[in-house]
Amino acid sequence: MLDCFRDILVHVPAALLVIFRLSGLMVFGPVLASSVVPVRMRVALAFLLGLAFYPLLVKSHPEWLAIPLDLWSLLPLVLMEITLGATIGFIATL
Repeated sequence: MLDCFRDILVHVPAALLVIFRLSGLMVFGPVLASSVVPVRMRVALAFLLGLAFYPLLVKSHPEWLAIPLDLWSLLPLVLMEITLGATIGFIATL
């Protein structure tokens, strides 16, 4: 039964990293960080855009599929992606 999910679980860590970078961008981005856009809309938009961009990024970087799916190896990468997205958003507001 778990064999059918094995192919999907290979893509989860890299897809999460894309989504976390976009969520960092949504927090500090020039247009989407305003109070006019609801938080739920920003979360949904970051999630949908992350899922849309993920196949394009994996096609050009297939080595991303080798990211392990455990907390201690994924946590620094998630923090780095959120920080990078927030930095990009902050610089875009200047």
